[in-house]
Amino acid sequence: MGNFYLQSQSGILTNGSITATGDIAITSSNLVASKVQIQAGRSLTLQVTNLLTDNGATNVWSVGASSLNGLNLPILPTAGDLHGTTISVLAGANKNVVNTWAGKNWGGSAVGYVNNASLGGLILNGSSVPPHSLFTFNGTGANNALYVKNLFLTNTAATLNSATKTATALAISPNLVIYYQNAYSNGVPVSGIINGWNNSQLLWVTPSIMAQTNIVVPPPSLSASGFIYTVSGVLLPNASALTTNASYNVIVQTSTNLSSAIWVNTYTGTPPFTYTDFGYTNNLQQFYRSKQGW
Repeated sequence: MGNFYLQSQSGILTNGSITATGDIAITSSNLVASKVQIQAGRSLTLQVTNLLTDNGATNVWSVGASSLNGLNLPILPTAGDLHGTTISVLAGANKNVVNTWAGKNWGGSAVGYVNNASLGGLILNGSSVPPHSLFTFNGTGANNALYVKNLFLTNTAATLNSATKTATALAISPNLVIYYQNAYSNGVPVSGIINGWNNSQLLWVTPSIMAQTNIVVPPPSLSASGFIYTVSGVLLPNASALTTNASYNVIVQTSTNLSSAIWVNTYTGTPPFTYTDFGYTNNLQQFYRSKQGW
């Protein structure tokens, strides 16, 4: 197959494979992909507006080296992550593979791995010595980020220059930061070594940071008085407890349809607080969620 283009309102890909010698582009409001193998000979573009998720299932996707366009997320979906998905990008000889990502930059915080199109794994595989095989990463706006659990630099992409503190196969634009929990150079752990490299655009989210509780929202309960959220125990990314700082909030949102969800803010407050929807039995607000906001 040459190119593969999929357009849908809601797409579910499961227990299968998509292979194309050219480009693969998926445009959808919702995309759920689980146990799916994707092989794109050139580029892979995911243009998903609402929900992008693998539900934690394992996916193995690869982006080939026959193009100068690689992995692309042009817009950030409203919700979802790809925590079970590993994507491999290959830069062939004399190729600069340009990748574009729309994730929001939450800094070195576990928040960046929640509803931010974060990845379980990213493999960068170079076939010739940099700069003859190069991976360029661009943001879509002024301040974007790509959050990855495991970052693998393989073959010539593993070329590290300690003198200049650069992974020389990576050209990361000023409007993007790559955050990782674990980094490997040809299988050797280098998480702490490359932290802050490439002009502080490779940053380590340490285990202690990931262990912090960023938000504690017990499941909402039903009672005679309504549909109740009780929010407490919130910690900032630096692990300091927050109870009164009005610049930090938890937002309660509702939607009437998860297939094409339009989330509406129904309450914004500084923890601790209790939110009650008294009219939940008489209106169309069927779905509820909470998120952090500044």
